[in-house]
Amino acid sequence: MAKNKDKYGKDEAVERVCAYCEFALPLPTADGEDSDMICEKRGVVRADHVCGKFRYDLLKRTPSEKLPVPTVAAVTLDD
Repeated sequence: MAKNKDKYGKDEAVERVCAYCEFALPLPTADGEDSDMICEKRGVVRADHVCGKFRYDLLKRTPSEKLPVPTVAAVTLDD
């Protein structure tokens, strides 16, 4: 796993697999599963394939769920 710095300078681990690579696109199969990728550098490879040409594409990751916003009771200044 490589470490990239996010916008706050904190290190975050990045899986170096073709599913997150700039050079790879998902190859749809008959069963609807994207287990293979078409790589510009290597051709057809598995989604978990790792090679030296890896370049992380931020737009291919799925973000984690946001936490719900807590509800706050209204307070008046007269209390």
